[in-house]
This record gives sequence, structure tokens and C-alpha cells, in this order.
Amino acid sequence: METQVLTKIANRVEKGEKAALVILENNCGSVPGREGSLMGVFEDGSIVGTVGGGAIEYDIIQRTLKAMERNRNFKFDYSLTEDGELEMSCGGQTSGFVKILVPKNNLIIFGAGHCAQKLAKFAIGCNFSVTVIDDREEFKNHPDFEGIEEYIVGTPEKVIDKLKFDKNSTFIVIATRGHMHDFEAAKAVVEKDYKYIGMLGSRKKALELKEKLVNDGIDKDLINRMYLPIGLDISNGTVEEIGISILGEILKVKNELDGKSRRIEIDKNDQ
Repeated sequence: METQVLTKIANRVEKGEKAALVILENNCGSVPGREGSLMGVFEDGSIVGTVGGGAIEYDIIQRTLKAMERNRNFKFDYSLTEDGELEMSCGGQTSGFVKILVPKNNLIIFGAGHCAQKLAKFAIGCNFSVTVIDDREEFKNHPDFEGIEEYIVGTPEKVIDKLKFDKNSTFIVIATRGHMHDFEAAKAVVEKDYKYIGMLGSRKKALELKEKLVNDGIDKDLINRMYLPIGLDISNGTVEEIGISILGEILKVKNELDGKSRRIEIDKNDQ
């Protein structure tokens, strides 16, 4: 059973779904579950394995589903008495740990030019699953794209149905050649689920695209969620540094951090 639990969890995560591993670690006294029991919990509420059933298992499942929304592991500790949180009379105590397993974050790049190439290379190193979309097949085997999940030949509107979107794990970068398909790509994805979306280009290009989206009836709140222009203000303009600046901004959003310097200064008056 333990192998089955672990295998099913691994398969779900490999398919791009979240899952959780519940481990019953310590038992004391009379409790329904066996110490060391494993259970898998999936986003749709289904499970594999068991940690004893009943009120404890139900409560763990509900807590796990909520934890999946935040990608937060947690410990649990139940006192199985009438005064405990579950008002059970077994008389024992049980505790354990829930590990939330999240699939790779998915980076979708519209465009296969120089900046996209470097961004893809760096993102792979940060454990992103990278998909590149471009209408030029000749870039498919570029060395910087080695290790990407998929290279799709086509224009944004024609390939959009082949892509998966998730509000917690999808990151989108628009960097089409000569900005030829920027509007098309933005319009195709702006109403999808995603964690981050940004577009390469100047401030002028960004304002033009936003105005065009407004005129096309796209909600302004959705438009303002887009990072235009893209990237942190740290690069010298080379494609390598532009790629790093974009990835830096993506990591800032992914990890929900402020991106401030962590430098510590000492007081000059201290002796």
C-alpha cells in the first residue's frame, strides 16, 4: 500500500497536478490510525491510502486542501478526548506531518529571439518547465532551448488551446519578434489563469499595447496586472542581463518577496 500511495502521488505531480503526502508519525494510547501510515490527498478531494479514517482523517483532508491553495506544509497534533478539537473519546494522541507537493512552475514564452533564448536557459536552471511558442521552426534546436518542455511552432492565437494555465504556477512572457505578435499573444492570455505575465519592450510600446487592449474591450484591472515593461531595473541592456532581470522579477512574484537588498550596514559610530 505504501508504494501505491507514493506512486500515485508521483504520477499526479508528474502530470502537473498538486498532491499532498500525509504521514502519521506518532501515536500514544488508543488511536484509529497505525503509526507510520501514509495517505495521498489530491486537489479534487480524492485520496489514496488512509491514516485511520473517521473524524481525524476527514479533518486532515480538509486542512490539506486548504494548505494546497497556499502551498504550505503543516504539522498536526490531535488529542482524542472529549475536550479535544474533534471531541473524540478514544483517549489517545496522534500527530504527523503533511507535505504539499507542487509540480514545476510553468514558464510560457511567446517568442524565440535572443532574450527569450537566455531567459529559457536561466529558467530551466531554476527548475521551471519551459514552453516556447514561435512561428519560426528554425529556432527549435537552438542550444539555449535544450531541456525545455516543448517548442510549439505557430502564432499565439493558433496554439493557445494547446497550453495549460494555472493561477498559482503559470508564468507568461511575451517577447515576439519585432513585437509582431505581442498584441495577439496578450489578448490570447490576459483573461487566462496565471501568476505572472509580462511583455518585453519599451515604455512607449507598453503604453501602446495597453491602450490597444483597452480599445478592444479588455478589463483595465486585467491589463494592469501585466508587467509592462518587463523585468527589474538591473540590466545593462545585454540579452544575458535582460534575461536575468526578467527571471528576477518572475522569482520575486513566485516567491512573494519584495526583492530588496539584504545588505546589513554597521553604525559608523560603533567602536
